[in-house]
Amino acid sequence: MATHPETIAAAQEALATYGTGACGSPVLSGMTDLHHRLERRMSGFLGRESTMLFNSGFGGALGSLSGYDYFHYASHRVVPRTRVGRFIQRNHLLHHSVTPRARWGVSSPLWDHVFGTTGASTPGASARR
Repeated sequence: MATHPETIAAAQEALATYGTGACGSPVLSGMTDLHHRLERRMSGFLGRESTMLFNSGFGGALGSLSGYDYFHYASHRVVPRTRVGRFIQRNHLLHHSVTPRARWGVSSPLWDHVFGTTGASTPGASARR
């Protein structure tokens, strides 16, 4: 496929349009319209309003940790507008007030089930370890 005439023509067209670049992450090299078009197509494919793609494990981890940090902040400071949001916030706030050794799943109680840290929902009850 690397020597197929269509592949070579597409590569030459891309080189003429975008140049060679540093072949680094968008943090260093910036993003092109190709990156944005791919994100829009992925959003449509997934049925989501928007999508954020990461080209490296480091970028994905950085984005995930930033998202987690915001979600944790929001669980304390933002009034949830949906039933699911209220459930997740209540679950997390119980971690602080009732079961400090359980309910670590800030973004989803699913993680508490996976790791066995669901805990009790009433004061005085012991948390599962």
